Amino acid sequence: MNPALPFPLVSRFCTRTLARVLVCMACLIGSWGVGAVDHNDVQKLLRQAKDKEALALVETALATKPRDPQMRFWKGMLLDRQGQRDTALQIYRDLVQEYPELPEPHNNLGVILAAKGDVEGAKAAFEMAIRTNPSYAIAHENLGDVLMQLARQSYLQALSLDPKLASASRKLEQLQPALKLLQGQP
Repeated sequence: MNPALPFPLVSRFCTRTLARVLVCMACLIGSWGVGAVDHNDVQKLLRQAKDKEALALVETALATKPRDPQMRFWKGMLLDRQGQRDTALQIYRDLVQEYPELPEPHNNLGVILAAKGDVEGAKAAFEMAIRTNPSYAIAHENLGDVLMQLARQSYLQALSLDPKLASASRKLEQLQPALKLLQGQP
């Protein structure tokens, strides 16, 4: 599963709503004044894989502007990278409640839910990311990954009900190479 990149970096194909939100965010950022943490500084640290420094900047920014959706998104992403998955999960849940028009928090929520075994929740999150931005390729890929997992579960259920069901057995066998790719196996 692929988590989203920070949303200003993601897509040229923003929906109108997302574009309006980003414009509003830019206006808010501009009104912060001197001494405020610049989103570009955080982006630069993220590109350099300096996660600890980026998280420190994000925390500084959130101390002044605790509702900043971009900084909250980055905090979730950075905490997830550090293994603090439950905290990141809550951040993404809060973001999708407050900013349902932003696809990236939905996608990252789906990635965490899938990793925790909540395939149905992940599917719903990816579908919502796609509804908010139909051109969001990563969310489409992630939805495909989850659908393969659901197909596997269905074939296994069919075989548990009727072990002689040859068609389900063949389909499950054909699905195995793709499932190995999902798990990072050659």
